[in-house]
Amino acid sequence: MHKIFKSLGVERQIENTKVVQNTWNSFNNVKDNIPHKADYNFAGDTLDLPTTKKGYKHLLVVVDLATDEFDMEPMKSTQSQEALKAFQAMFKRKFIQKPYASMRTDGGPEFKGEFHSWLVNENIMHKVALANRHKQNANVESLNRQISRLLFALMNKVEEDTKRTFNEWTEFVEDVRSELNAHRKKKEGDPVNDEYPVPDVVEPTFKVGDIVYRKSDVPLSALGHQQPTNNFRMGDYRWDLVPRKIVKVLSYSGRNPIRYMLDNLPNVSYAEPELKLATNETHEKLVIKKFIAKKIQTIKGKRQVFYKVWWKGYPKSLSTWEPEAQLKKDVPNLDPEYLLAL
Repeated sequence: MHKIFKSLGVERQIENTKVVQNTWNSFNNVKDNIPHKADYNFAGDTLDLPTTKKGYKHLLVVVDLATDEFDMEPMKSTQSQEALKAFQAMFKRKFIQKPYASMRTDGGPEFKGEFHSWLVNENIMHKVALANRHKQNANVESLNRQISRLLFALMNKVEEDTKRTFNEWTEFVEDVRSELNAHRKKKEGDPVNDEYPVPDVVEPTFKVGDIVYRKSDVPLSALGHQQPTNNFRMGDYRWDLVPRKIVKVLSYSGRNPIRYMLDNLPNVSYAEPELKLATNETHEKLVIKKFIAKKIQTIKGKRQVFYKVWWKGYPKSLSTWEPEAQLKKDVPNLDPEYLLAL
């Protein structure tokens, strides 16, 4: 197939489907990078459920990453104030206490505002998972699936018995909390896995300053756009089209493989099989995602037009003001006014 692609003039550097064999340095998980001590590091997520008669339609779920013990609290909205009260209510029960070190969540509105401010004031690191990178929140997302399955099974049983629609899942929260915790709770202490031997000397494949592509968490088109499905198909691009610079190498310790941090992605690191050298790139490439604003300034007596650019692969908060003249010089036939109106 490689020869056929080459003869057709198709570059498979980004689209390739190479399978990485499972070895000691393949893909570690969140638990491999934390101390296995209770009430130190948590992960939280919100589970959406049917609306009850009292208006509850969300369930805040928080899990202790060291012991797998968890707690949950119903909510009527995803306002950060309500999420904070739900989180604090958990400390009054026996399953989890206020975390000592960190709390990992997604970027949902319930985890911003007062919720985030409280964590900062309590000196608890708030780690926000990168969008679509489910590996970062896999522990709590897996737990959510278990909880959802149990709650719906209990509601279905009531419907079978009564022949009526039943959405009062809050009636089962206490029982599910107790029963599931009894099966999940693990002792503190680092797990030992001798399935794959660790070499005595480990040298990183990449170094700080290398320009690399990262493995995409969602299927991409040839234009770098996310496909309408989350399932990878033949022909989908499996690597992000935006080359990035390696800014930090996290050396391995114990059984943890070497991981790398990339420019402007502060809350995530990548294992070696998730990166590949951008051999044709000598520097990071900035790709315009969207024009979001326009302004006119007079500089040294000359009127200049600036556009605020949201760069592809970067959060909106890192948008920058760029002069129109430079944008048109870098990108021939660019029409900022048209793109701003989109």
